[in-house]
Amino acid sequence: MAKRLKYNIPEWFEQETKEWIQIIIRGNRDKLKDIDLGAINILATQYNSYVLATKDIEDNGVTFKNYRGDIIRNPATSIAKDASSQCFNFIKEYGLTLKSRDGIKPEEGNGEDESPLGKFFKSVK
Repeated sequence: MAKRLKYNIPEWFEQETKEWIQIIIRGNRDKLKDIDLGAINILATQYNSYVLATKDIEDNGVTFKNYRGDIIRNPATSIAKDASSQCFNFIKEYGLTLKSRDGIKPEEGNGEDESPLGKFFKSVK
């Protein structure tokens, strides 16, 4: 029997993060090794940053007025964007996307694009 990966989820993580990282670990027990703990921690930390930032955006909006009354972008939008980008890089690296997980290949058509946009571009050639 393979040794079970033991990742201690930090107490200060949001509940959503705790549940998500448990799902990731449970679903990949056969692939993950102790050496992956650092990457799992980075993934969990980035996901937690994303969760916190999106909660801030939900509470305060995408923009708000600063102390001078100017409308500015909520800094949490940048945090959410950066954290989601980092998370996506990790999940791609570990094969956790739907495409990589299921070995989905892009559908190869016959070269004919029958969508309205495809027909439009054909007509302007």
